[in-house]
Amino acid sequence: MGRRSLLLFPALLLVSAAAAELSDEDLTVSGYVDAGRFNLVDKSISGEIMSRLGAKWRIDKKIDDNWSVMADLHWLFWRNQATDIKAFHIVGLKFDADLQGKITYESGAHRIQGGLYDFKYNPDSKNLGEYLLRSEAYPTILESSQGKDFMAHSSSRVAGVEYDVDHGFFRQTALLYAEQYNIPVNDISAAYLAAVGSQKAEIGFGIAYHRFLSLGEEINTSLVAPQQAAYIEQQGLEHKAVKTSLHGRLDFGAILEMEDNFKLYGEVALLGLKSDTLYYKNIKERVPMMMGLDIPTGGILNTFSVEAEYFANPYYGRKYLAKNLGGSNFSPLPYIDNYAKAALPKYARDDWKWSVYAHKALNSWVDLKVRLANDHLRLRNWDGDFEGGEPMTKVSGDQWYLLKGDWYLTARIEFHN
Repeated sequence: MGRRSLLLFPALLLVSAAAAELSDEDLTVSGYVDAGRFNLVDKSISGEIMSRLGAKWRIDKKIDDNWSVMADLHWLFWRNQATDIKAFHIVGLKFDADLQGKITYESGAHRIQGGLYDFKYNPDSKNLGEYLLRSEAYPTILESSQGKDFMAHSSSRVAGVEYDVDHGFFRQTALLYAEQYNIPVNDISAAYLAAVGSQKAEIGFGIAYHRFLSLGEEINTSLVAPQQAAYIEQQGLEHKAVKTSLHGRLDFGAILEMEDNFKLYGEVALLGLKSDTLYYKNIKERVPMMMGLDIPTGGILNTFSVEAEYFANPYYGRKYLAKNLGGSNFSPLPYIDNYAKAALPKYARDDWKWSVYAHKALNSWVDLKVRLANDHLRLRNWDGDFEGGEPMTKVSGDQWYLLKGDWYLTARIEFHN
């Protein structure tokens, strides 16, 4: 099933829900204006790149005691400046739309839902984390955004079905889904997640069998040099992988009965159990770790969150492109400038990432949101796929105390009913 045909499902739910009798609580309408700037070491593409105008219509309709539907339509206009051609091919004003749709059945502690929608298992993460679904193991890649909304909290867009069991203190989720953003699109993955705890403290575990069934378009490996192709075959390297994650939360605000947000949370993952004799020998190089802190502001802000991440991946965080091979290299090998070199690279300049997020509700219908970050954000082309797979923000310099880092700033004013 292609990406465009999958959009028919949320479109049908949107029409069906709109045809039903809706109350004020069923429909949420919002609009926003974004302004952003990338401050990059690469001065040729540094500068203001983004001004966005968007509108969202979301229907959450409860049909009866067991059944409900969700449909979400997101329209957006934008004009990028310095990185326009690099990111989106075509200069000028652009328009795009994004559809989600989900149908849910609930009975007691059990819930089944399916459709095309954003899935999130770490409720505390604002930007970094969510590694179980937002990552590739071979090659080892992390990402920060999977959609067209730059200010959305970290989540993964899935086309699939999930089964949840909530016993209060113990919760479980089984998920079967088709990949929607990373080439090859529509490969099938399965995940299981469990969490124990309450609002005050929680610990969660997850395991995923990533791309265990290949249904996406076949990818061209003819550009891979014969020596690398032979190595891939010899070592049995492939995109499919078993990934695990562990996340936790300690809510000091709930423990101390504070009205302000004061929360410590984190996540660690292992991306791929398989090792080889050359590229993926050290399992520690496939272990990303993040920690976040919601900092109390005495009521000045609704949320002020700082997140930091350490990931000792020795290879550059580019996906599916190897310059020396003359084009796209859809292989499990990491990105290396020159595979003929005797020594493998040790790219440590991007081991640390960070993100700062602030949210202030100005009144009941206007919100101000700001994000300042050096993360894994990759701009996408018209089809939603990576354009070269290169993260927008990097760092230059090998010694941490001499680093000159890239960063970006995005601010939003949002209106809603």
